[in-house]
Amino acid sequence: MKRLCQHMFVWVMTAWFGLFSVAEAKVEITEWKKREDWTIYKSISGEEECGIISKPKKIVNTRDGKVAQVVRGETYLAISVLPDASQRLQVSVQFGYPLKKDSVVQLSVGSRKFMLTPGTKPENNEWAWPEQGKDDEVIDALKKGRDAVIVGFSQRGTRTEDTYSLIGLTSGLTLAESCISSF
Repeated sequence: MKRLCQHMFVWVMTAWFGLFSVAEAKVEITEWKKREDWTIYKSISGEEECGIISKPKKIVNTRDGKVAQVVRGETYLAISVLPDASQRLQVSVQFGYPLKKDSVVQLSVGSRKFMLTPGTKPENNEWAWPEQGKDDEVIDALKKGRDAVIVGFSQRGTRTEDTYSLIGLTSGLTLAESCISSF
């Protein structure tokens, strides 16, 4: 999947803030600025990459219709700004657990719904992305919304519903886009 390497910057986060190091993409990022519920990051390893990232404000895990306690890794919604990519702004979701094979992840903003595709390989099966060419449509909805609800299913059958605040997303994305010119 073309987006795997482009989003590896957050694949092995060792902490939410500070310095992150990723072996495969060899990109190091750091928190650059903050806008409400969104953190703007900037690469510090020479790669021209900036973006915004946020953690869910509410998480509900259910199994067989009952609330379930589960262990998950890092969970977040991100928009990367990649100046040399054919799709300059790219949306990704990290679920913190392997997603069910051949499943679909749903991202809802108000009445608008988008289908996200999970990765199919062991190294990216915790991730989901909009269909090719749909990133701009998803970002437009995110900018106009108050919150986003993302629903996915783990390989063990757990239904996860993560709710993200969209407060600060638009100003954060504007800053992330301006960050690219600082390279």
